[in-house]
Amino acid sequence: MSGWITALALRKALFLDRDGTLIEDVPYSEDPMAITLLPTTIPALKKASLSGYLCIIVTNQSGIARGLMTESGFWARQHRLLAMLLAQGIEIVDTLFCPHHPTAGVVPGYSQACDCRKPNPGMLVTAIERHGIDPASSYMVGDKVSDVEAGQRAGVTGILIEDRAAHAACPPGTPYYPNIGQAVDAILA
Repeated sequence: MSGWITALALRKALFLDRDGTLIEDVPYSEDPMAITLLPTTIPALKKASLSGYLCIIVTNQSGIARGLMTESGFWARQHRLLAMLLAQGIEIVDTLFCPHHPTAGVVPGYSQACDCRKPNPGMLVTAIERHGIDPASSYMVGDKVSDVEAGQRAGVTGILIEDRAAHAACPPGTPYYPNIGQAVDAILA
């Protein structure tokens, strides 16, 4: 009986890459004032939230391992983004990030292989367990093949946006949309 109750309590989530998906990709930036939301981000996340999806950011941040930025710089930028979204009525329920890089890292402790760096599913699996999420009812939206693969490895439907050329490298059947707005419209249709 408890398994049945647990199954009913599972929630659906929209896992979101950050740079190039929600905001303009400015490589290795720590400047919180240099955030530019992509045009369809606000309406897409409002629709997803109103439809019962938990919005969770999962982002690779290899600039930390490379010594090009710091964790505090990442968080300064992330807190600014969260405040911008909250001002529009959008709650991001969690942020998970991977500061590692297995080959390009130069900072001790961050130059390593890990389970969290996409395409590995570690960040998604952590969020699924932490928030009681049903992977089969959830989506991973990102602008890189590694985002799609991480979603699929976690049992989540991966969707590629922005980079049409990368779609050929995605697993067969991967949906593609030009932006997050069209991706969320398709999810909700």
